[in-house]
Amino acid sequence: MVSPLRMVLCLLACNAIWGANFTVMKLGLQELSPLVFNTTRLIISALTAWACVGAMKIYRRMLPEDRRAVLALGVLGFALPQVGITFGVSLTAAGNCSIIMALIPVSVLIINRFTGMEKSSPKLAAGVAVSLSGVILIVLGSKAGLSISPADIKGVLVMLAAQFLCGYFTVYSRPLVEKYHPFQIIAWVLTVAAGFFTVVTLPEMVFVDWHKVTIQGWSSAVYSGVLALALANMIWVWGIRYLGSTRVAIFNNITPVFAVATAWLVLGESFSLLQFAGALVVLAGVQFTQKAARELYNQPVEDVTGYMKSGREESSGCPPAP
Repeated sequence: MVSPLRMVLCLLACNAIWGANFTVMKLGLQELSPLVFNTTRLIISALTAWACVGAMKIYRRMLPEDRRAVLALGVLGFALPQVGITFGVSLTAAGNCSIIMALIPVSVLIINRFTGMEKSSPKLAAGVAVSLSGVILIVLGSKAGLSISPADIKGVLVMLAAQFLCGYFTVYSRPLVEKYHPFQIIAWVLTVAAGFFTVVTLPEMVFVDWHKVTIQGWSSAVYSGVLALALANMIWVWGIRYLGSTRVAIFNNITPVFAVATAWLVLGESFSLLQFAGALVVLAGVQFTQKAARELYNQPVEDVTGYMKSGREESSGCPPAP
C-alpha cells in the first residue's frame, strides 16, 4: 500500500521544483534562445531518466502498440506543448499564460468525462473550480496581470492548445504506467521530445558558440533538465499511476504558489496580500478535490482509477514504483 501522505509530499516536491524552475530558466534564457535552451534541457533530461532506469534495472521490452502510444505521447503530450508554451508566452501576457495553464485539471476532467477513463463528479469539478479561482487571484495580485485585446488572441489560442495537450498527457500516460514502470515511460517520452526538438532546432544549435555559455547558463539547463523535466515528471506519472489523473492534475495549480514564493525570495519580487489569499484558495481547492476523489472512488490508493486489479502489477512484471 502506497502511503497517501508520501504521495502528496512527493507531488508537492514537484510543485516546488517547477515553481523554482521559472526563476531558474530566466537565467539560462539570458544566454540561449528559447528553442536552443529547451532542446538542451530535454537532452539532459532524457539522459538523466535513462540513467535512473539503468541504475534501477527496471526496463521492460514494450509491445509494438505501446511503443506507438509512447511516440504519440512524446510528440503530442510533451514536445508540442513545450513548443506552444515557448511561443505562447511571447504572444500574450504572463498573467494570461498562468491562468490558461491552470485549466489543465479542467481539460483532464473533460477528457475523462468523454473517454470514461476515470470517474468524475460535481464535487471534483467544484474543487477544480475553487483551485482555478485561487490562481486567478494570484495573477490579479501580481504585476503580470491579465490582458484582453485582439493582440493577445493568437497567444491565448496557442496556450489553450498547449494546456489541453498537457491534459492529454496526464490522462493517456495512465494506461502505460500501469503496464510499465513510470520511470521507463518518462524516459521514452523525454527521448521522443528531445529528438523532436533536436530536429527542429539543429540549424540554430550548430551556430551556437557553446564556449560562451557560462556556468550560470549551464546550471540553469542542468537544473531544468535533471530536476524540472526528469525527476519531477517521473514523480508526476508515478502519482498518476496510483492516484489517477484528476487527483494529480489538480496539484498543477499549486505550482504558481511556489513560483511566486521563489521569485519573492530570490528576485525580490512582490508577494501581495491578494496573492497570499489566492495561495490559500488554491490549497483549499486541492484539499477539497482530494476529499471528493476519496469519497467518489472509496478505494485504496492503488485502485483509485478503477482499472488496476489485484495482482495486476505482479502479472505485468513491473516492479513497484519507489
